[in-house]
Amino acid sequence: MRTAILVPLVRVTAITLVTGGLFFAGTANAQASVDREIAASASIKPINAGIEALAPAIADARSDVELAQAALTSSKSKVTSETHRRHLGELVTSTQTAIHSAEAAIQDSTPLLRGSHSPEAIERSTKALTGAGADLVAIHGSTTDTIKLVSIDVTAWHVEQRRAAEEAQRADAAKASAAAALKAERTRPAVSSTAPASSGATPVQAAAPVVDKRSICQGVMARFGFSNVVYDSGASQGHYGATDLDNQVIYIQLSIIPVERVSSVCIHEYMHIIQARQYGGYAATVAHFGSVLGMERNADQMARANGATWTNYL
Repeated sequence: MRTAILVPLVRVTAITLVTGGLFFAGTANAQASVDREIAASASIKPINAGIEALAPAIADARSDVELAQAALTSSKSKVTSETHRRHLGELVTSTQTAIHSAEAAIQDSTPLLRGSHSPEAIERSTKALTGAGADLVAIHGSTTDTIKLVSIDVTAWHVEQRRAAEEAQRADAAKASAAAALKAERTRPAVSSTAPASSGATPVQAAAPVVDKRSICQGVMARFGFSNVVYDSGASQGHYGATDLDNQVIYIQLSIIPVERVSSVCIHEYMHIIQARQYGGYAATVAHFGSVLGMERNADQMARANGATWTNYL
């Protein structure tokens, strides 16, 4: 009689694969868990990258705000145009708003780094981080460029201030020189043109009259009813003549004008007086004619119409 050997059966739960083989459930669960972890890790990579990229961008943005505010403070009342300063102020506000948006994007994304979340939530967070970074980069470039423009404006303002100061000094010196020359001219004793009475002696033949340049110019000015003329003061700076349109003073350098041109020069300079009275001074006259050359050509045209025979700008 054979004795039956009973072998206890161990119950194993198994699943049948499509191929027909067996795969233990415990192994499947472990593999699924690993797969989930890998998938989760891959899904949050863009979030990690976005957060890491935003940190230095936010730091740069805060630095931009400080530099821009310093530029605005140092440039106050030191630019001829407020356009760039106004734009820089707007960029400061935009930068601060972008910083707050970036910080909010980081704060909203941080919980997604822990636990399981839907792909839609992860995609929204990634887009928010990417958009915040792009905004900070764009504003950073505009802010840097505008700070440079404000600096250029301030430099130009300082140059203009120096030029204006030098111009004012030259104008004051010219006025002082003109006033002194005019005072000397007015206090010079008059010379009588009356010849002494005849003593009965044989008259001496009169010498040929000497052409007096001053007399020629004075005759021209008398014709126009103008007398505020300064002669040979050097104020014309090497030119035959010059006119202070703002103060309506004419400077004639007779010492260098050929006698045949004296009348024409005096007529030309008086035409500048007419321009000043009509348009309101040097700057307004130049603005009206578009340039100094335009103003001079107009003076020559009027001088020709009033009897000048020589003109320099036509």
